[in-house]
Amino acid sequence: MSNSLISLETQRRIPLLARAVKECSTLALQAFNYDYCEVRVKPDGTKVTPWDTHLNELFILSVFRNFPNDTVIGEEAVFEPDDPTGYVWGVDPIDGTSGFIDAVAKKDPEQCESSVMAFLMAPGETRPAAAVVERISPVYEAFLVVKGMATEGSSMPPAQVVANEYVAGLYDYSHWGPEQERVSFDGLHPGSRRNTPSMGMAAARVVLGQTDFAVYSGTRIRPHDYVPAAMIAEHLMDGWVTDQCGRDLDEHDWRQPLDGLIIARDKKLGAQLVELLNN
Repeated sequence: MSNSLISLETQRRIPLLARAVKECSTLALQAFNYDYCEVRVKPDGTKVTPWDTHLNELFILSVFRNFPNDTVIGEEAVFEPDDPTGYVWGVDPIDGTSGFIDAVAKKDPEQCESSVMAFLMAPGETRPAAAVVERISPVYEAFLVVKGMATEGSSMPPAQVVANEYVAGLYDYSHWGPEQERVSFDGLHPGSRRNTPSMGMAAARVVLGQTDFAVYSGTRIRPHDYVPAAMIAEHLMDGWVTDQCGRDLDEHDWRQPLDGLIIARDKKLGAQLVELLNN
């Protein structure tokens, strides 16, 4: 891999990013061999399983073995070295935990739409150098996007054109607290709704033309929850990728939280979604 937009030091890390995500998604499939998946609710109201925790630790260990002074910020655990290089890895070990829990309970890994999401940020940069989303399913789907380069390692099928009616790829709201209001998209007359608990996979569905939009409404969404999804959408389609107020991400520091995420197949639809979310 050679890319003049990113340093050789950064390029050295990208194969590990893809490999570490692959290790996590492969291990996550072992959950379907068990009859029971322990679930607890965290103080913020979100669900977590031992698989989330274990996969987060596995990702940190993979990075530490190769780059022991890099920082890792995960959904369930963080590693901060004493003498940091400035490189930051972000990981959501199971993006869409609620969907993962449901799929495990049904013993149906082929219908699981949860994913492992991760990204890599170089020292001093405000935008990621690379990001990966890989579905936790024997139906292999994965995206690797690298700054300045086309997608690699993707086995996703060709894009399918969606005609006439909007198909909404909605984030799973079921674990949110009572202060979070579910948004109605009835004003757009969506033809159908695809339940995709992973924002990374929801972004992939829009890129592929399998859904028309994906919305993650909320405030101060942490980087590991949105960065891979937003980077995939920005790199692989000429559509709409903004926060929920319609601000594009060109000036946003991707190391910081984001107020919602809207991904749409075209700019007209994106503008409609912004208006709907803010009225």
